[in-house]
Amino acid sequence: MKKRWGLVLAVICLLLGACSAKTDNLENQAEQKEEIPESKTHKEWQLNQIELPDADKALDGIIPENGKSYGGKWGLSGEKIYRLIHISSSPDELTYAGSCVQILNPPYTSWENHYIAPEDWLEGKSCRPWIFTWSEYFSEDGVLHVLLQEQESVSCIGRWSVEEGCSVTELESEQLQEEYFYDKVPDVWITDEEIGNYFLYRQWVPEMEYRSLWMDKDNREKTGVSQLSEGYVWQITYNPYSGETYLCGLLAEDVVIEGDSAIFPAGGFAIWKEGEDQPVFTSQDTYMTANNKIVFISEAEGYLWNFGGIWKFSIKEQSIEKIFSVDMDVLEKMGGAWRGASVRNDGSFLMLSEGMYDVYETGTCFLWELSEDILQEREETEKKELVLAVTFASAAYEQMARDFNMQSNDYRIVLRAAEKGEDLDDYRTRIQAEMAAGGGPDLLAADESVNLEAGARKGYLLDITEFFAEYENALLPSAWKTGQVDEKLYAIPYACSINTLVVSRDVVGDKKNWTLQEAMENMEQSKAVFFAGREDEAGLFYYLGLSTESNKKLVDWESGVSSLNSAEAEALLQFAVKYADHDSTPDNVAQRISDREGLAWLQYLYNVDAIKLAMAVFQNDEVYIGFPVQDGGSGHLMYGKLIAVNQACRDLEGARAFLEFLLSEEYQMQFAEKAASGSALSRPNGFPVQKEALEQFFNNLREEKDEPEGISAFGDFKYQDIPISDEQIDRLREVFLTARPASPRTGNLMPVIAEEMDDYISGNKSAGQVLDIIQNRVQLYLNEIL
Repeated sequence: MKKRWGLVLAVICLLLGACSAKTDNLENQAEQKEEIPESKTHKEWQLNQIELPDADKALDGIIPENGKSYGGKWGLSGEKIYRLIHISSSPDELTYAGSCVQILNPPYTSWENHYIAPEDWLEGKSCRPWIFTWSEYFSEDGVLHVLLQEQESVSCIGRWSVEEGCSVTELESEQLQEEYFYDKVPDVWITDEEIGNYFLYRQWVPEMEYRSLWMDKDNREKTGVSQLSEGYVWQITYNPYSGETYLCGLLAEDVVIEGDSAIFPAGGFAIWKEGEDQPVFTSQDTYMTANNKIVFISEAEGYLWNFGGIWKFSIKEQSIEKIFSVDMDVLEKMGGAWRGASVRNDGSFLMLSEGMYDVYETGTCFLWELSEDILQEREETEKKELVLAVTFASAAYEQMARDFNMQSNDYRIVLRAAEKGEDLDDYRTRIQAEMAAGGGPDLLAADESVNLEAGARKGYLLDITEFFAEYENALLPSAWKTGQVDEKLYAIPYACSINTLVVSRDVVGDKKNWTLQEAMENMEQSKAVFFAGREDEAGLFYYLGLSTESNKKLVDWESGVSSLNSAEAEALLQFAVKYADHDSTPDNVAQRISDREGLAWLQYLYNVDAIKLAMAVFQNDEVYIGFPVQDGGSGHLMYGKLIAVNQACRDLEGARAFLEFLLSEEYQMQFAEKAASGSALSRPNGFPVQKEALEQFFNNLREEKDEPEGISAFGDFKYQDIPISDEQIDRLREVFLTARPASPRTGNLMPVIAEEMDDYISGNKSAGQVLDIIQNRVQLYLNEIL
């Protein structure tokens, strides 16, 4: 598509955020077009302003005498503000002397400086940022990414964070070199070690083509990706909730060239998905320019911040709504440059801007907080906070908290995790001590931050049976039982997973379970050299004999009698030693089992990818046989993802509201949809626990059968990623509906077996001696708990 040089000039003005008369005219026309009646604006939203301290003044002592600073890339990660400047040792910018990352934390009173010397990136070598391009950005987690050249002219991606310091990855790709971008401007780019590199650039030619460069994680250019040359793409945005990368801007057909100006009287806003020519979202109700910002707040929703105000859009609903109008006073403070945008867990929208250059001194910046005014009109100025203790504040937990916080008018969940460098056992001990003293977090991720059984027996956790009795019939029975101790409910299961054994149909036919004797006989009759991939002696002994609680000849849990020094126990011990697997690695285990070197795949079914991997390992002839059982029941073990309530919870109504939200039809149905579709990055770990939601999950799987096939890998094992057939879905459904709740008390036996097994393997003790010790220790445990 050919464009005149006048358009080039207009684009450059937009890219640099300049406030020329022509740009003002362009923005004014768009603003006049999108005025809405006062009745349609949302009065409940309120915009608060925070003026920031001068970042340049904080550089005293960082810049050498006669030196200068240049550049100025900004980032907004959560509530933290980042700024990168480069330093030269003379007025000439080419005499690079280092860089400085400035960080401003709430309550935004003073900047902290982190100097990066050229030698800090690679030991013994000097690195500098690319000179000819804007070659850095801050990712959403606050990590700085910089395109670097080291002294031997080798291009690298440098990464820096407060916690990890500097690291580099050498770029071997021909495209990812400074020379490639000499006549291009990669003003927007994102990079991720697992996702790849994404660049959006304008080429300095009369045609001023708008192009994207997409590289995989090995820096190889992706093929079949649309260049979107018929659109004006202003921003590349990674949506962490869907795992998708989007390009945002406007359609070329919405642009009109008049003289030296590019205007869009009809408005225009569009979103494309990577690899697709047609936009996934378009709107004529507003517009987007290079200075505007997009932030996603869910899998299909986000905010657009432009000169007209703040808009909320939904790709799924194909709708957009103005939630706040910006007046002229605010526009003056936003008009210089827009530095970043992010969303807090409570749903408030943060925007970072620089004031207009002819109104404010250069470098005058403001942070804006858009939140719901209705919340601030209550007697309590803030929502009541409840602390949820987890071991690690994962993206899944953050999304869970955000989802609840955005829909609750009264409560806000705050995550608490182990401190950086803190041992997890020490973290759990500290929480237990707090609870013993009558304090501690309000809610806890059970069996992560607190042991459910121990916490219930010691009286630290609240018995919530009466509060949630009405939900029991709506949930999977085994999932419900995972939250029980002594038949009382102490934790709510909001998701579940399955642990099971998978074998080939030619081993067990259509059988739905097997006994220990049958499992051992199948192994002896096969040509396999090990029973289950990467399972050692202790693992085989535990999973085959104890995990289901069904083998009373080994441990009778009802009567509290252990028989782990019996002849059957010794036969299992000898079998485990003979068929343990010490040779497989994460890279080759799937291939070895697929080649029938191993009989079974001990599979943890936590998402669709794990299901498809089992299909591939056994060439679509997989049978979920489960662990051996002696009572004729299911050999599949269901684990619940559980949230428990502290006995000393500060607000029981708030805790109840959060747990009811997790069990709500809306949340469970959304969980079902995410679990069945989307990319691997966006899928949650686990499956819904509500019966209707689980049925919807399987229905969604059936609808996914027309999805295009692709190649996936597990270590060195590469396989075709194909849809799950109706027959396979029916088998999976039976696995979930028949699975028995995993017993936490059998898990307490595993360390005992592992500790004592070593003496037998090393030859220090006989099988009988080792089993006698195991027998005594297990019997003591049974006497203690039963």
